[in-house]
Amino acid sequence: MKLEVLLALTGIATFVILILLSTNPRRLTILYVLAAFPLMDLYITPYNMGGLKLFDGIALISGFLLFGKLSRFTNKSFTYTIFAFLLILIIGSLSSPFISNSLISILPILSMVIFAKLLVDELIELEGFTQEVIDYIKMAAIGALLFLSIQLLVGLEFTFYKELNPNINDPEGFRYPGYFSDTQKFAQFLSMTAFLFLIKTKNRILNSLNYFLLFLIFLAITFTGGRAALLGLGFGIMAILIFGEWKYRKYAAIAGVIGLCLYLSFSQHLILFNRAEKVDDSLNFRLLIWKESFDIFLQNPFLGIGTGNFQAYITIYAPHLYWPQLSGEIMYMDHPENGYLKLLTEYGLVAFSLQFYILASLLYYSISKFYKRAQNYNLLFITSSIIGFGISFITVYSLGDKRILITVITLFSLLIYYRLNPSDSYLCPIPNQRSHSI
Repeated sequence: MKLEVLLALTGIATFVILILLSTNPRRLTILYVLAAFPLMDLYITPYNMGGLKLFDGIALISGFLLFGKLSRFTNKSFTYTIFAFLLILIIGSLSSPFISNSLISILPILSMVIFAKLLVDELIELEGFTQEVIDYIKMAAIGALLFLSIQLLVGLEFTFYKELNPNINDPEGFRYPGYFSDTQKFAQFLSMTAFLFLIKTKNRILNSLNYFLLFLIFLAITFTGGRAALLGLGFGIMAILIFGEWKYRKYAAIAGVIGLCLYLSFSQHLILFNRAEKVDDSLNFRLLIWKESFDIFLQNPFLGIGTGNFQAYITIYAPHLYWPQLSGEIMYMDHPENGYLKLLTEYGLVAFSLQFYILASLLYYSISKFYKRAQNYNLLFITSSIIGFGISFITVYSLGDKRILITVITLFSLLIYYRLNPSDSYLCPIPNQRSHSI
């Protein structure tokens, strides 16, 4: 039996046993997902049966067992928007040329909604859970750094996967994917988690270890060769410099000088700065794919081609869009090297706009709240992490990897929680504010 299959089956079986014995299944679900974070992207069903992954199975099982609690909503604006989004996706699937494939592909979206609801509810109910959740994500990042260090020592054979993404090979050297299968996604994950190491609480202060880990994450990104992730990290830093305290500008200047010295001394040894594929070549390649994908969107503007149908659609209507594999075979593209365009093409303008409205409103609220002198730097770091993800999402659709999805859900759930509970003493101590629930 393949290692990834054995790990996935063990993971789902262990979860079923634990949740049936648990006195707090909602909390167990969240902590299990975060504790077993590296394994969440392993398949539990074949691709022709929906390609569900360990995270999907856990969320759907938990949603079934906790349906009574999940069905309780008091925040009507979020509720109506989410249900409208799901309804439009179903209508789009029924009108697509691949109905069964598209309907099955809605299950992972449902698992995403279930996990977000469970997480927000638990954050509201349990004081201090925000700190615990962020600590788990930081531990996942530290685990990724340890995994990468082993790969650097023993080679790319140290992995969960039978076959890695072809982008690990570059004429100038190897790009390291850590416990991911794709170097771009690994770089994106590192970029998102970097700023979480700057978060302070009333019980903890920043020390040299926090900054050292932040430096290690930056160094790890250079081994992935992920230019878009590095650019996203840069935009996140810019947000902190614009809105943050003066001391962050001072630290950024010091880090910039150190980074420049390292670049001048070691850039020839780092794959990020020596990739054979030039930026112009990469951009031109993507522009061709983006144009063809946008043409597909224009042919199906309102309801899209159906959730999860990009690869099936390409196979018939644009078979020249494929990636060559290390084995010599070809794989038809399942995304157009652009996360936003992938969602727009599959969802259509209506569902895409609803999703964009939900996420953009949360970002706007957090930024405006900070700008109005709420002075919550923890909130600023979370927002900067999301901004960094949003930039790197331009060049790769990464939400298919459940580790990326879980991280994004967690960050946005923290923003939802803050919006509903501005009095939280951990995220932002604003007195005399009432708490709410969803």
